[in-house]
Amino acid sequence: MLEYVLERATSPDFAEPEVVFEGRSTSWTAPTDQPGTYYFRVRAISDGGPGPWSEPQEVVVTMPPPATPSLAPVSYGYTYGEYYLRWQPVTRAEYYELEERLAESEEEPRIIRVEDASYHVEGQEVGQYVYRVRACHQFGCSPWSGEQIAVISPRPPADAPDLTVEGPDENNILHLAWTAVPRATGYNVEVSEDMDFDNARIFAVEGLQLGIRRHEPGLIVMRVCATNQGGEGPWSNVERIAIAPPAPDWIEATVSENRDRVTLAWGSAGSRFRYRLGGQRAGYAVRAYRPARGRSGAALPRAGGTARR
Repeated sequence: MLEYVLERATSPDFAEPEVVFEGRSTSWTAPTDQPGTYYFRVRAISDGGPGPWSEPQEVVVTMPPPATPSLAPVSYGYTYGEYYLRWQPVTRAEYYELEERLAESEEEPRIIRVEDASYHVEGQEVGQYVYRVRACHQFGCSPWSGEQIAVISPRPPADAPDLTVEGPDENNILHLAWTAVPRATGYNVEVSEDMDFDNARIFAVEGLQLGIRRHEPGLIVMRVCATNQGGEGPWSNVERIAIAPPAPDWIEATVSENRDRVTLAWGSAGSRFRYRLGGQRAGYAVRAYRPARGRSGAALPRAGGTARR
């Protein structure tokens, strides 16, 4: 009856051989849980005794790559530019390779060797950073994980601009100007008719000045703040401009037939205005004014009143 003996050794001279198989089969599957370089030889044994050894064969046993880790979303710390990257530990992983690249950059990504399943970043500069990770051992690495993005926005401007206002000029334009603020990429200007700025108009401006055309009389309050990607800075000083309404274009008086009344009429100065009429023996005068907020007067194309003599 013919049988076979298979020996394995870690050196080609088989100084310390190990019998890994005895039997009648002509094949044997080497386990992969013990990676390394091995040498194998085999010989047949029959009733007449053992035959000669075969020529040794060198076999390199490697492990399959580790499984792909799962990269968690970025966790931000308490200080500016601080965040944490974490991923699921992988069996048989000896270390991890963390890839970091700056979004929309053509520079080569940076590969960071990490021994644990987390990575702490401090003092990161402004930008968007894209990360992915893979598990590795001495025989290879897993595929890359999915990507996660860390965003470090610039700090909002810390200073408030100084606002000055001139006008209105002959074209009814108010000229606003303010001082530059460090780290600002733009400015928000608010223009309102009350100090609460509840219904303010907002102008986004890149420069340091703004012209506003104003036809409607009344109180105007203005303020400005610096902005960037990190948000808005503090508001500037509030500037107030009171624009008086124009005088009515005309006024006329009509005396009744029995001459006991005088009816006066005048041109409208605009919408939302009341009129104050003053008179003396030499004649009458009328001027428009804006009522207090919350009260309104009718906007008439022709305004007038009646006085008794």
